[in-house]
Amino acid sequence: MTLTPAEDRIEIVVNLSRAGQFRSGYLTNPSRFYVDFANTQLEKPRMAVAAPGSSLVLDVRVANHTPRVSRLVVDLGPDAEASAAQAGRDVV
Repeated sequence: MTLTPAEDRIEIVVNLSRAGQFRSGYLTNPSRFYVDFANTQLEKPRMAVAAPGSSLVLDVRVANHTPRVSRLVVDLGPDAEASAAQAGRDVV
């Protein structure tokens, strides 16, 4: 996974070993964006990724959500929006 800050956004790219299914959505209190990766299992059950030092993205972490689903969670700043799209094997 890579985090690339830009002037008005932060791009998070998740590198998968093969293309797969995912779904995304929002959670509230606090504001979060998540991406669930179907039929995946992390080698480490929970990983924290350093916060990028931005007012848009406060924190990023990934964990095994269920035995067959891994979840990426992005804690969002007050005015942040997020989206997810497939780019080959990666999810951006």
